[in-house]
Amino acid sequence: MFKTAFTCLLLALLANEAQATKWSMEAEIDLGGYTAKTFNKVEQGKFRRAVSDSLDIPVNCVTIKFFENSAAGTETQLGVSKSVTVTFSIVVGSQTLSEQVERSLENDTFFYGLRQSHEKGRPGSHQSRRW
Repeated sequence: MFKTAFTCLLLALLANEAQATKWSMEAEIDLGGYTAKTFNKVEQGKFRRAVSDSLDIPVNCVTIKFFENSAAGTETQLGVSKSVTVTFSIVVGSQTLSEQVERSLENDTFFYGLRQSHEKGRPGSHQSRRW
C-alpha cells in the first residue's frame, strides 16, 4: 500500500510540476486607427481573438499588458492619423508551441493573418481602421 501511495504522490507532484511550467513571451505592435481611448474592452477582445486566431492558440493565452497612444512618427509610417501601441504577452504550456509562436511572430505572414482575423471580426463601419 505504501508503494502505491508513494507512486500516486509522485505522479501528482510530476503533474503539478508540468502544469507549472509555462513559456512566456512579450511583443509590441502599433495599430492604426485607434487611440488609447477608442481601444476599449471590446476592441481589446477583438485584438486578443485576432492574435489567437493568427497563432492558432487559445485566446486565454494572449494578455494585453499595456497600451498607449503611439508617437507621431509611428502614425506617419503607418499612414494613419492616429494609432495605439499595444504591448501584449503570450503564455503557452510547451516549449514546442513557444518556439512555433516565436517563429510566427517573426514572420510577415503573422501580421497578414492578424489583419485578416481582425477585419473578419469587426463590423463594416470600422473598415477605415488600418493595421
